[in-house]
Amino acid sequence: MYLTVFDCICSHLILEYIDQTWTRNPILPQDPYGKAMARFWAKFVDEQVTLIGFRSLVKSEEIDVAIKEAQELITYLEKEITGKMFFGGETIGFLDIVVGSMIPFCLVRGWEGMGIDMIPKEKFPELNRWIEKIKEIEIVRECIPNREKNIEHMMKIVGRIKAASKTP
Repeated sequence: MYLTVFDCICSHLILEYIDQTWTRNPILPQDPYGKAMARFWAKFVDEQVTLIGFRSLVKSEEIDVAIKEAQELITYLEKEITGKMFFGGETIGFLDIVVGSMIPFCLVRGWEGMGIDMIPKEKFPELNRWIEKIKEIEIVRECIPNREKNIEHMMKIVGRIKAASKTP
């Protein structure tokens, strides 16, 4: 089982607790609008992108439809990151942690295991630039699991989800 910093703090409640407790280096934006938008996008990733993303991994009979739906949702993230170094601006923040914990190192690796390039560079240049940028951050880089082992792990998760969905 892989456990990364992102896995440990993926809960929004925990992230918000950290943000409120250690105020010197805030994770959430300080202005109310920025904070609300970060929470909105985090919920979007959790409830839309992740749901459709995992569906695309396990519903092989609907794979083309699920891929199209997932890419349509990812397009919104592409637009949101355009013109910014990180989702929160110049420094990594709340939304970077939420998106970074699910998309590049969970869903993308699962899709890779199925031979699908869900986030091609030519279609999502800004999101791919952002993925490379977060990989440059030392603490993130230290937590990134081995690619091959991570793909293998994600395929096991996909197998378990498929098996569970067949249970009456």
